[in-house]
Amino acid sequence: MFIVQEWMWMALALLLVTFAGTLRSLGLTWASIAATVMSGIIWADPTLPLLHQALIFGIITFGGVALSQFFIKPKTDEESAEAEEDEPIKAPDPAKVINRTFTLSEPIVDGVGTLEVDGVTWRLRGEDSAAGEQIRVIGVDGLQLDQLIVTKEKWAEDYVYRGGEG
Repeated sequence: MFIVQEWMWMALALLLVTFAGTLRSLGLTWASIAATVMSGIIWADPTLPLLHQALIFGIITFGGVALSQFFIKPKTDEESAEAEEDEPIKAPDPAKVINRTFTLSEPIVDGVGTLEVDGVTWRLRGEDSAAGEQIRVIGVDGLQLDQLIVTKEKWAEDYVYRGGEG
């Protein structure tokens, strides 16, 4: 014959309350309350048959869930829309800017500059360039993933050079 001891009910209660908090489940919350009550009952009377334990556990669980439906008011659509969490901020993906050509809005001075791409401000490392020049992203700094390694675009240099000659 299998004997359920109070520590087994407490272990079940801890497991259920963990899942209830994680899944935000009313049914699991009531099941964890019922398991805690059962632990107290078994501690007071260890000879209670397993069938009676299961009946008491079921009555507390289903009774609590049924009564909660009367006392817990569901949120309206407006309330739930206000309580929704904001969209998570997506981390910038440096792979999307590698090998792309951009026009500098700010100069690169002493090998350091900034560039805004799709709402993300990137730090740049590369040769000095004036604002308005074309640059190409050739890589990402391995330690600082928000720093792009850039070089001047060769075709743009040639075009500017030829244009200057006349």
